[in-house]
Amino acid sequence: MLSVISLVYIGIVFLLIKETKVCPEIVKSANMFTGFWDEYLGCRSVNELGDTLAGAFAPVAFLWLMGAVFIQSQELKAQREELDETQEVMQAQLEVARQQVEETKASTALFKTQTDLMRSESQLRIQDEKIEATLVYITRLLLHSDLYGACKKLNSTDKKWHPVPIVAKVDSNTKIEEIFDKARMTIERIIFQHDNPSFETYSVSHEWLELIKEHINFVLLSEQKISGSKKIRIMSLFLEPLVEQIAILIKKVPQIEVAHQRFNI
Repeated sequence: MLSVISLVYIGIVFLLIKETKVCPEIVKSANMFTGFWDEYLGCRSVNELGDTLAGAFAPVAFLWLMGAVFIQSQELKAQREELDETQEVMQAQLEVARQQVEETKASTALFKTQTDLMRSESQLRIQDEKIEATLVYITRLLLHSDLYGACKKLNSTDKKWHPVPIVAKVDSNTKIEEIFDKARMTIERIIFQHDNPSFETYSVSHEWLELIKEHINFVLLSEQKISGSKKIRIMSLFLEPLVEQIAILIKKVPQIEVAHQRFNI
């Protein structure tokens, strides 16, 4: 656009120069351009020639300056728009990154929760296994009281002490709840017969009873660290009354010595 305007303007200047006074007594060159110079400009003074050229090219220079300024402003506008778009993209990327950070935090929190839950479940399972093993050990102590002579009864015929089981007449199908029920009933009977000397006389190993009581207390103190199903199982065994009965038995029934210091059954 500027080139077309410049050419049109130069054509107008050319026509205006041709309307000026022709130089007198000139030898015009055959060349079109040099001939034009010889005919219209060659005879002019330096000041006139400078004014002519300044007047002719100053508007063109100003026009091109304005064009350059306009082009530069357009380029700056485009750059500004591009920077704005880049900023919007960066803002969007920043928002995506912020969302990713939040998602990562949420995932980390979820993973930590799952890990804590798994750790808690693992600890409960381990504690449940310990409790079950302890109950099995207590059951064996009750079933094998006669094996180590932990409980003895005075025979009225030969006046000798004979080992007797705390829990008798059980088989492989007998549930642990039944074993603990029989143990409570037997201990109640021994205490009753001790309070009534006309009946049978018993003696027990206090060490054996203390060992049973120690393991039962371990089970009772672990109720806050075990699963709900295991708590229900412990409640069904009525261990607290059994501990109380054992304590009474220790106080009332005479002590007998057992060869084994511990009952590794």
